Amino acid sequence: MSSSRHPLLERQLKRLGLEAESLPAPVAALLDLVDRTYRTADQDRYLLERSLTISSQEMQSLYEAMRAASESRVAEMEQAVSKARESAEAASRAKSEFLANISHEIRTPLNAVIGMTSVLLGSDLSPEHQDHVQTIRKSGEALLGLINEILDFSRLEAGRMPLEEHPFLLGERIAIAFELVAPEARRKGLRLTWEVGPGCPDVLVGDAARLQQILLNLLSNAVKFTPAGEVVLTAELAPRADEENEVVLRFRVCDTGVGLPPDHIEELFSPFLQADASTSRRYGGSGLGLAISRRLVERMGGQITAQGVPGGGSIFTFTIRFRRGSEADMTSAALLSPQPVAVANGDLEPLRILLAEDNPLNQKVARLLLEKLGYSADLAANGLEVLAALERQDYDLVLMDVMMPELDGLEATRRIVERWPRGRRPRIVALTASAMREDRERCLAAGMDEYLSKPIDLQALAETLHRTTRQKPGGPRPVEAPSLPMIDELWRLDPQETIHLVESFLVHLDLQLESLREAVEQGNTATIERVAHSLRGACATLGLPRLPDSLGDLIRRVRKGETERAGATLEAVAQDAAREREMLRNLLAARTGAGG
Repeated sequence: MSSSRHPLLERQLKRLGLEAESLPAPVAALLDLVDRTYRTADQDRYLLERSLTISSQEMQSLYEAMRAASESRVAEMEQAVSKARESAEAASRAKSEFLANISHEIRTPLNAVIGMTSVLLGSDLSPEHQDHVQTIRKSGEALLGLINEILDFSRLEAGRMPLEEHPFLLGERIAIAFELVAPEARRKGLRLTWEVGPGCPDVLVGDAARLQQILLNLLSNAVKFTPAGEVVLTAELAPRADEENEVVLRFRVCDTGVGLPPDHIEELFSPFLQADASTSRRYGGSGLGLAISRRLVERMGGQITAQGVPGGGSIFTFTIRFRRGSEADMTSAALLSPQPVAVANGDLEPLRILLAEDNPLNQKVARLLLEKLGYSADLAANGLEVLAALERQDYDLVLMDVMMPELDGLEATRRIVERWPRGRRPRIVALTASAMREDRERCLAAGMDEYLSKPIDLQALAETLHRTTRQKPGGPRPVEAPSLPMIDELWRLDPQETIHLVESFLVHLDLQLESLREAVEQGNTATIERVAHSLRGACATLGLPRLPDSLGDLIRRVRKGETERAGATLEAVAQDAAREREMLRNLLAARTGAGG
C-alpha cells in the first residue's frame, strides 16, 4: 500500500474518519486500486488538455490561413467584378456611340428623302405623282421611326435616358395622342373614345413627352390589331401615392381586336418579339414598342400589364407617378402648350440666314425648305467659312450643322460667342442628324440658342424663323409703344383672357425667380436647371425679347459646372425680368387704355 495517496482519496477517507493504516488488507488493496485509477485519470486529462491546446492552436493557425486566403480571394473577385463592370460600361458606351454615329449616317440620307418629299408635296403634282411621293414619305418616316425606336431602347437599356419634369395638361397630352391615331382609325371605321376619371388633376408635373410616347404606342397597337369596333382609353386616380403632393394615375387601353394568347402575354414585352410570329408578317412592326413602353413605365415609378383572349380583344393597364401641379404650374403648362405658327405669308420680315452645311444634298433640301417658307440663305461648308462670312456681313440666323470638316459646328459656335457679344451676334440653331440627348446638351453648352433635329420638320423650322424674327438684334423695343406678336394675337382672340394670362405670368415670374434665388444660394444645380428651363419656355412662348437668352445663359453656366458664377448670371436674369415686367405692364396699360 502506497504511503502517499491521491488527494481526492485522502479527502474522502478523512471525511469518513478512516485511517488507511488501520483498514483490513483487502480494503487497503481496493484503496490502492482506486488510487491508481485516479492517477491514470489525471494523466489522461493532462494528455487531453494538452491535445486540445495543440488543436486550438492549430485551428487558430488554420483559421488565420483561411481568412487570409478568403480575403485574397475576395479582393481578386472584387477586382474581377470591377473590371467586368468597367468592361460592361465601356461596351455600353461604345454601343451608344456606335448607335449615335450610325444614326447620323442613316438619318442624313433620310433627311434628303423626307425633306425633298415635303418640297414635292407642296408643288403642282398630278394625283398619281402625289400618291407616289406620299408613299416615299411614309416609307421614309417608317424607317425613321424604326431608327428612333432602336435608339430609345438602347438608351433605356443602358440607363441613359433621363426623365424630365415640366408642368403639362393631362387632357391635352391625351388629345394629341388620339389625334395622331385618328386618321388610321377613321380609315378602318373604328370608334375612338377617352375619359378622365374624377379626382385626376388637370395639371401634372413630369415627363409629358414620355407619357405621350407610351400612350401612342398602346393606342397605335390597339388601332392596328382592331379590324372593327372601338378603342377606349380611361385615366383614373390610383390610391398609391406615398407623398402628399404625389399622384399615381392608372391608364387603361381597351380594344375589341384580335386579342392576346394568354400563354404568350409575357413575350409581348420582350424586345423584337411578338406574341405570335405570324403577326409580324400580317401587321408589321419591330416588336420594340411594348418593350420600350414597359421600361419607360418602370422608369416613371409604375407597372404595365396586359390581359385578353384570342378574338376577344385586349386590355393594357399601366400606372405612372407624377407630382400634382400647383397654380404656378397651371400657368406654365398653359404657356408651354404648343402654339400654332403660321408659315409663309405675304408680309414676311426679311431675315439674313446663313446655312452651315457640308453635305451638298442637305444644302439643297434645307434651301428648298427655306424657300417654301419664303426665305433664302447663304451657304458655308464648314466652321471656318462661317466665321469668314460673319466677318464680312451681319446675319440674323445661322443654321449650324455640327459635324463639319476643318472646323465643326460646336467649335465654330464657341468662337462666335467669344468674338461677338450678345445683341451683335446672330442666333445660332444646331441643325444635325444626331439624336442623343447628350448631343443637344453639348450644342447648348457651346452657346447655341436652339436645337433642330434632322430630318428637318417644316413646322419646327417655321417656328425657329418666327422666333428669330421676334428676337432680331438691334436693341430693345421702345417701352413707349410696347408690342409683342404673341400678345397681339392673344389680345385679338380674347382681351380679357389675355389680361388674366399676363397677370398670372407676372405672379409666376416672381415665384420662379424666388425659387431660383433659393436654389442658387443652396447650390442646387438640378433645381436651378429645372426652374430656369420651365421659366425660359414660358418667356419664349410669350415672345419676351430678353429673358429667354439670359435664362439660357444661366442654364449653360450650371451645365458647365460654373455654379460659383451662377449668382452673377441670376442678377442679369433679375434685371431682364424687371425690364420685361415693366414692358408687359405698359403693354396692358396701353391696351386697356385704348379700349382693346
